[in-house]
Amino acid sequence: LCGITLENDHLNGHSILEIVTKIESTGSAIYSLITLKDPETGKKRLLLRLTDSDLDVICARLEAKGFRVLEKSKYGLYIH
Repeated sequence: LCGITLENDHLNGHSILEIVTKIESTGSAIYSLITLKDPETGKKRLLLRLTDSDLDVICARLEAKGFRVLEKSKYGLYIH
């Protein structure tokens, strides 16, 4: 499994659908998804767990849409 944590000021149902669509277009499947708010900044975060994927491709696509990638991990190893 892989993991990505994203941050965006305008995280909502529409943007989450956009994220899911971008990820699934790479052939990866989402195992879990959770949203939370950073208690210090108030910014919304999205934590995703995916099937084994090319995280660089996924992250580049999401960053191009304005999502900030806070971290990414593969097989439980932090790589960002």
